[in-house]
Amino acid sequence: MPPSQKVDFYLREYFFGKNKMKMIGLKAKHKRGKNEDYFYKVGTWRTFYKNGNLKSLINYDIRVNKNGISQSFNQDGNRTEEKYFIHGEELK
Repeated sequence: MPPSQKVDFYLREYFFGKNKMKMIGLKAKHKRGKNEDYFYKVGTWRTFYKNGNLKSLINYDIRVNKNGISQSFNQDGNRTEEKYFIHGEELK
């Protein structure tokens, strides 16, 4: 991204109730999306089951396309799926 473009980042956390993590990841506000006032998912996002185990791990590029590894897990914490993406396109 050119140095003249400002990007604002913040850590976004969602919870089940008050203290059980549901989802966590970075959001970015930038001029590369459809809406300059919107914060987009970027980087690695993690979602969790209510029991605290990891549900999914998904990486996003700056335009909210899956980019890199994407994994899903069952409630026992065992990986059930693993895929790889390059800017939204799944690698086979």
